Amino acid sequence: MQCHRFERVLTHPVNVRATMRTPETLPLQGGMLVCSTCHDADAKHAQSHSRVGVRWEGEAASGCTQCHQGAAPKSKVSHALAVGKAHLAGESGGKLLATPARLDAQSTACMGCHDGAVATAAGSHAVGRVSLEETSDHPVGVSMKGTGRTLGSDFKLADARSLDRRIKLAGGNVSCGSCHSAYSNERAQLVMNNQGSELCLNCHKQ
Repeated sequence: MQCHRFERVLTHPVNVRATMRTPETLPLQGGMLVCSTCHDADAKHAQSHSRVGVRWEGEAASGCTQCHQGAAPKSKVSHALAVGKAHLAGESGGKLLATPARLDAQSTACMGCHDGAVATAAGSHAVGRVSLEETSDHPVGVSMKGTGRTLGSDFKLADARSLDRRIKLAGGNVSCGSCHSAYSNERAQLVMNNQGSELCLNCHKQ
């Protein structure tokens, strides 16, 4: 943690006591889940910057399921399993999928479940995904441009470079992951507390 900076709301918690059965291949330290529970960096990693591996083979999600099994469909754990990544901080600027809606991979995955059948509908997130039409939900798949203006108000979009580090864009576009994180403890799993519209006002400046 002295070298690697993580936004805690965007990464799997560490230095916490394990509340479930963990396999011997994922060692705890004093009953606590730490970085080396999942990663197998050698003692010279800090000096040599050698690649850090994981203690399992296959996709990242296969490592998650070694501890997280039988999660309820609507639980926070199920969202983390769907993401399949323990660290979300590096997603900003990620490549977009070549879809008409210009959605990034994470947003596409979210919409795949939040269709009103598998999980609660994404509402106007999906309906207005590529337009700034007035809806009750913020659209996704739209470009975050500093010269843009919010419809029907005196608010303008801030420079994307000035955003809080927890707000991640996907190739310069707003995605589901811009406002939500599978690892957040905030209401609606927002990346930050929205009291006083703090999250909204990061992007929309008066």
